[in-house]
Amino acid sequence: MVPPWGTPPDSPSTELVSPPPPHALTPETIRIDRLEHDVRMLRLEWEETYDKVHRLLGKVARRHGAMLAAEKRADEDAPGSTNGQDPKPEVPPNFHGAPVPSSAHLATRFRR
Repeated sequence: MVPPWGTPPDSPSTELVSPPPPHALTPETIRIDRLEHDVRMLRLEWEETYDKVHRLLGKVARRHGAMLAAEKRADEDAPGSTNGQDPKPEVPPNFHGAPVPSSAHLATRFRR
């Protein structure tokens, strides 16, 4: 006699199941695979380049900071210093008459 809900499922088989076959190699799939590979390579190249530029800008910022610190120490050690007060340096005006801006902002701009 068969139960009203149907037949019981078969017991699980112990046979090995083979993996599905790989996708068919058509010109379209080959092209897609190649594009995926190229995109991965471009991403890796971009990340390496970004890291190199970031390290380079960090070095420039550190050197600029060291240069500013050395100039400050030299000004303090110079004879006839103004006791820690920086005298107003004469900055030649640019073409429009405004003073030339300092590059001190570069030292903090590229630091993380």
